[in-house]
Amino acid sequence: MGASARDQDYPIGPGDVLTISVPEMPELSERKVRVSSTGQITLPLLGDIQAGGLTEEDLAKQLELKLEKYMLKPQAAVFVDQYLNREVAVVGAVNKPGLVVLTSSNETILDVLTQSGGLTPSAADELVLIPADAKGGSPVPPDPRTDADHAMAMAESSPQAVSIRLHSTSLTGGGNFLNMPVRPGDVIVVPGGGQVMVVGWVQRPGHFDVGSGLTVLGAIGEAGGPMYAADTKSITLIRNGKDGAKLTQAVNLDRIMRGEDSDIPVKANDVIDVPYSNWRIGPYVFYSVVSRIGIAGPVIPY
Repeated sequence: MGASARDQDYPIGPGDVLTISVPEMPELSERKVRVSSTGQITLPLLGDIQAGGLTEEDLAKQLELKLEKYMLKPQAAVFVDQYLNREVAVVGAVNKPGLVVLTSSNETILDVLTQSGGLTPSAADELVLIPADAKGGSPVPPDPRTDADHAMAMAESSPQAVSIRLHSTSLTGGGNFLNMPVRPGDVIVVPGGGQVMVVGWVQRPGHFDVGSGLTVLGAIGEAGGPMYAADTKSITLIRNGKDGAKLTQAVNLDRIMRGEDSDIPVKANDVIDVPYSNWRIGPYVFYSVVSRIGIAGPVIPY
């Protein structure tokens, strides 16, 4: 009676808008009602009826039982016009932020991200899942298309918020965390990646956008790569700690390029400092001076 097999996975809930249709009764012909916060609807002749927790078909049967005192063999139909009880908010660095209506109880984080158009190039390498609260309420922000900052503040203050690394779980590899089911009222926040600063002996020092999967090697590549005088064995990654302290990590770019060390994902506000090499700086300066005065000299490779 108006519900497909997969729609019946979710019961009617508070906020849903229903259309009640009893063709033989003008008072109940195509009548629209909204489910109250307590799960009830109010109809002419029938008064208050508990709709929350029932499927469309179950509610139609309840209406038919109540209508038997007024008519012979009543036929009722129930349709859910707005599934406010089935929405998940997706905010932040996705192509189509907004509310996603769940169509089954098996839909996952990955399914919802796909319906939101996928991640933008500026997306960070993680997302935050804010589960609906235990009482069935929804933490969905007023406008998930524009309220990413509000949602991020909620994520930081919510003890139930779960941070999920995208690079390690892989959008295309079907990681276990992205295959977690979502529930009505959940909020998925995809922060923007921010920027990383690359300083020192690189071709183009500056700020670069942190997209999903960007690493130290990739950031240095964005900066044009190391100069001849760079000490690629003694690079420093500087990161802000939770308490505001600066955390440093030594990076050996040569070992990373040879596959001997793992590359390091970067985060927003990281600083990558590429120092000069004591034994390479002399030849580099000499070559620079010779080049400026127009004397041909040997080409110094990297």
